[in-house]
Amino acid sequence: MNKIATIGLAAALLIGQAAHAATNFVSNGSFEDGHGVVGANWHVFNTVGPWETIDGAGIEIQGSGVVTTAQDGNFYVELDSDTSNGGLPGESTNTAMGQWLGLGQGSYQLSFWYRPRTSVFGDNGILASINGFDVSANTAKGNGTAWEQYLLDFTIGTDGDYLLSFEAFGNANEYGGFIDNVIVSAIPEAETWLLLVLGFGLAGTTFRRRNRMAIRLA
Repeated sequence: MNKIATIGLAAALLIGQAAHAATNFVSNGSFEDGHGVVGANWHVFNTVGPWETIDGAGIEIQGSGVVTTAQDGNFYVELDSDTSNGGLPGESTNTAMGQWLGLGQGSYQLSFWYRPRTSVFGDNGILASINGFDVSANTAKGNGTAWEQYLLDFTIGTDGDYLLSFEAFGNANEYGGFIDNVIVSAIPEAETWLLLVLGFGLAGTTFRRRNRMAIRLA
């Protein structure tokens, strides 16, 4: 195998690793599927695709225009859920939901967008958790009731299935925090990025040399 082919193969492998890092391990992270809600309407469900109710009244899906516009797509979730319109009467409106993710050993980042429904501190809390790592979203971070991105870096020591959960906390009054655009992606090791840069650099140098040789022989 010549040098160019070797470099090309190495670059292809590194590009594959980078693509793996960009993969979203969460299914239906923007809540566009699995519910049948149409337009500016809302309904409470026990399951929404791979998302399942862990505790509480259920997962409330709202379409853009019910209270706000979705951060991504046309739908978002509220977890201080209503006990009517599909919600479970007698259950706490502060709902917890989760999804199992198949993850390999490595470093990951959780990203999600949060918006408080009200500007009252303690009225809109959302706790996101996975594998013993967690981050809480509340009006305290806040710019009023705008969408804000939250990030959580976490590690996985053993290949397996891990529960990603979101849980409402604070006043249980059906006026909670909204969630949208949930993403879990792998964080590439520093060595991967270094090799990727070096690989492209070597490939570029080799091609430039071949072009100069071709010009001299022409």
